[in-house]
Amino acid sequence: MKTCLTCASIIDTMMVSHMKRFLGTKGFTLIEMIIVISIISLLSTVGTSSYTNVLRNARDTKRRADLNEFVKAVKLYQVHHHQGPTEVGYCQSSIGNDPGPCPPTAPTYQWDRNQTWTDLVTGGYLEELPIDPVNSLEYYYYYEPNNPPPNTGGWIRARLEGTDSFYFVFWDAP
Repeated sequence: MKTCLTCASIIDTMMVSHMKRFLGTKGFTLIEMIIVISIISLLSTVGTSSYTNVLRNARDTKRRADLNEFVKAVKLYQVHHHQGPTEVGYCQSSIGNDPGPCPPTAPTYQWDRNQTWTDLVTGGYLEELPIDPVNSLEYYYYYEPNNPPPNTGGWIRARLEGTDSFYFVFWDAP
């Protein structure tokens, strides 16, 4: 019986010693925390910049698609009406129209609904008038027909974020 008590005592001593060692190391060292925080910061920075680039490229892709669709609608309009949409004033843009130079000083953030552009929608050429994804004084769609009427050609443009350049789509008389 004495042997069993000695064994139990030795086992208890070992467990207490092990528990003291385990309880003595309750957390991470400062170096370990700094390393983990640095790795997380680096990964989040890379992820955020990649995400920003993806969003910028997606907006530029939408701009290209919108402008190409717009020109298709104008060409169809030309075929049916033997002229292009009429330009009223000087600036025809997705942030509003202005008799002065583009962009308007007080943007309305939409095409002027009193213009011929509504004929593109009501005539079934477009589902809705395209609006730039950002649609600000820096990023907007701008239309310029070949003047004077019958406006049989022209162009539309948008500024691309990825290259900070303008994307133009031109058309001629049908």
